Amino acid sequence: MPPITRIVERRFEIPDSVRRKIEQRIEKLDEFFDRIGHCVVTVVGPGAHHRKSRKSVHIAISVPKSRIVVNHGGDISLEIAVREAFGKADRQLEDYARRLRGDVKRAVGSGRKGLGRVRTK
Repeated sequence: MPPITRIVERRFEIPDSVRRKIEQRIEKLDEFFDRIGHCVVTVVGPGAHHRKSRKSVHIAISVPKSRIVVNHGGDISLEIAVREAFGKADRQLEDYARRLRGDVKRAVGSGRKGLGRVRTK
């Protein structure tokens, strides 16, 4: 089931081609983890400050017992910012799914901290 999505634009209007790309990438998130509750993508346009042409993308993904948040900014091209942000979201979602399945090995320590005293002579 595709997640409930919301695309928010701040300080400028998202071009239709980029909006379609965002929608395609949201649908693709289902390949990594199929129990996504909702996904909010916020695209922030350039501000009135000295970095006028910078765009940023913020993604918030709701998953069972957790939330994945990705912030990516500083790109001049909106397409690059979207691609990089969704790349980060894909990796974080894959890692979350692995942890949920128990595929990630956890370090089992001896209870001691550090290596102790090391003698050089």
